[in-house]
Amino acid sequence: SAAAWGIYRRAGSLEADRGKAVVRRTVQQGVPTSLAILAMVSMATIMAQSGMTYLLAKGMTAVAGSLYPLMAPFIGLLGCFVTGSNTNSNVLFGGLQKDVAIILRENPAVMAALQTTGGALGSMIAPAKVLVGCATAGLKGNEGEVMRLTLRYCLPMTLLMGLLGWAIIGLG
Repeated sequence: SAAAWGIYRRAGSLEADRGKAVVRRTVQQGVPTSLAILAMVSMATIMAQSGMTYLLAKGMTAVAGSLYPLMAPFIGLLGCFVTGSNTNSNVLFGGLQKDVAIILRENPAVMAALQTTGGALGSMIAPAKVLVGCATAGLKGNEGEVMRLTLRYCLPMTLLMGLLGWAIIGLG
C-alpha cells in the first residue's frame, strides 16, 4: 500500500499527509502478521537444524513403517488445527514429511502432497477459522457443534487421502 501511495502521490491524486496514515495502517497490519510468520519459520528452522525433525521422522517410520502414508495427511491436519493455516502447517511439518520420505525411500513430492492436502482439510476444523465462520454466519456460541459436524466429513476425507497416498506409493 505504501508503494501504491507513492505512485498516486506522484500522479497528484493524493495529498502528502495521507501518506502517514497509509504507512501507519500498513505497519499496524503488517508487523503482527510478519512477527507470527517469523516465529513459525524460526521454530521450523531450529527444529530442522537441530535434528529434531529427522529424529521425529525416524521414530514415526519405526512405528508406522510402510503404513506411514496413511498418517501423513493427519500430520498436515494437526498442523493446520494448531496453527490455523495450511501454510504454517507446511512450514512446521514439511521438513518432517520430507525426512520421512527419504527414510522410507519414497517420493518426497507424494509426502508433500499428503501434508498439504491434510492441512487443507484441517482448515475445516481449525478453531480460529471455525470461530470466524460462526461469527460471520450468526452462529456464535455454536462452535463446538459446528466442529463436531465438520469432523464427520474432515476425518473420513483425510483418511481417504491417506489411502490414496498409500496406493500411489505402493503402485510407484
